[in-house]
Amino acid sequence: MYEKLITVMQGDALGVQAYEECSRIAATAITEKSGDAAPFLLLGMIANRFIDAYRDQPLSRKTAEDQAKRYVALCRAFREAFEQGSDADKLNILNETARAYNAETL
Repeated sequence: MYEKLITVMQGDALGVQAYEECSRIAATAITEKSGDAAPFLLLGMIANRFIDAYRDQPLSRKTAEDQAKRYVALCRAFREAFEQGSDADKLNILNETARAYNAETL
């Protein structure tokens, strides 16, 4: 599922529709990969925050590209931690992401 998210965010359309697709993918992953639901919940929340922020607002290409790069990097970090990392790695990336989300830096 991480690859699906990354593929969407590396496409040409980086606006609200891309994040809506990511939100749908994340919601599906929560159900299908219930043992790894937490990272997909966070990725869905981040996508929804972007949607809420830019649905009715102008979005520059630079902002869209910067946000997409951050989202892809986060997807890759989750993939690495949850496919190859230790339990400590998993907990660390979850906590870092939750703190950043709470501080509204994601």
